[in-house]
Formats: sequence, C-alpha cells, structure tokens
Amino acid sequence: MMETIESNSPAEEATFEFQAGVTAVLRSWSAFRTAVENEWGGTNSLSKAENLRTHIFTCFEYTNNQNNPASTVVTMQRPKMELEALEDNLFLYLEEEYTIVLEDESEKQVARVIFQMFEMCGRGDFSLSRRIVSQEQEKSANANGMPKSTIKVEGEIDDDDSDEEMEDIKPSQEETMENPPPTNLMSGMESTPWRAKLYASEYLFGIPPEVRLAMKANEATVRQLGEAVQEKSAPMVDDDGFMVVTKKKGNR
Repeated sequence: MMETIESNSPAEEATFEFQAGVTAVLRSWSAFRTAVENEWGGTNSLSKAENLRTHIFTCFEYTNNQNNPASTVVTMQRPKMELEALEDNLFLYLEEEYTIVLEDESEKQVARVIFQMFEMCGRGDFSLSRRIVSQEQEKSANANGMPKSTIKVEGEIDDDDSDEEMEDIKPSQEETMENPPPTNLMSGMESTPWRAKLYASEYLFGIPPEVRLAMKANEATVRQLGEAVQEKSAPMVDDDGFMVVTKKKGNR
C-alpha cells in the first residue's frame, strides 16, 4: 500500500530527493553492486549494503529556515564527514566488509557525486539527483535481475565508458532550464518528492535474508480471512477458585 504525502516542508523535499539520488548512485556503482551480487560480504551482504546507505543518510541532513518557516530555502547542516573522509570510508568499507580492494578510485567519484547532490538539493535544484535516478531506472528496467547501470557524472567509474559519455550526463544550468528534469521512467509520471521518497525506501539490491525470515514468521502468525479462531483451553482451578499448578517431577 503506497503512502500518500499530502505536504512536505522544503527540508523534507530536499531530503527525499537527495536520498533517492544516493540510492541510485549506490545501485549504479559497479564495484559495489558486483560485491553484493556475488555475496563477497557473506550471507549478510545485502544487510551490509543497507547499513552503508543508512550511514550515508545520517551524515547529510537539512533543516528548515527557523527564522522564516514559510521560506523555501533550507539550511544545509555541515556533513558529519568531509569529502576525503567519505572517500576513505567507502574504500575501507568495501575492503573490510566485502574483501574487495578498489583500484579504479571509483569511491572518489561516488563521494563527489554524493556531495554535489547534497549541495544542489539544498538549493532546491533536484536536476542531478533525478537524472541519476532516471538513468538507473531506465537501465534497470532493461536488465534482468540486478541493475547494470553505471554512474556517469564528472569522472569515470566503469573503465569501459569513454570520457565523452561521462561528461554528457552532468546537466549544465542552461540545459536544466531548457529541458525539465526527466520523468520517472518506471511509471511514466513526473518525478516528485513523493516518488523520490518511495524510491529511496526500496531495498538497494533485494530483501535481506533475515528480513525475509521475519516476514515469513509474521505471516505464519497472522490469522487468514475465514480462518477459525483457535480457542485457548481454560485453566484448571480447584474448589476454592485457585489455579492448579502442575509440578514437573525432577530426575532423582
């Protein structure tokens, strides 16, 4: 069941759009996707991927203008880590959790794109985040299984991509004015903060095994439509109205 968002504050809208962009960036990171897909991080590789995204979310926050609540301008909180620190943490996370050593410096581009989206979304410019989401959705729709797309913004992630292709993705100010942000290709409807929130709430690469187990356990305890209610046996009481406690015989 989809959640309807009636109204959002500027800070909420910026957060939804930024988190959707981060989700698309991580899905499009070839090295990261390959490590998760092949379970190089063990059976909980999917959970580790979710933990990484959640940690990134908590490092970048927006707040509304306290002096002018009606203002559409948001206040960007100082990120909890600098650009270089994010690069290092991404590199170490993949090395320690997925036993993969990055040699293409793709972690640097991922970090740069995340910082760039954070700044742009804070200014109310969602063009870059929506563009990356649309690109990821389009390529994911044309692929079977896990997405096969790559990020193509200011640099190189996949060695197979040319410099011309990389530069083609970043929208200039003039391009943004002439061409509105791309539509949501999965639904054919215009991108909105509401759709961005739904996109960012999805699992990165699939439901983690422990979540599936919890869901199955919950389904087993849920009463189905038309199913009879199981009556609990009444407790045994003595003549005085006290509950009878059965003592277990211990081994002697």
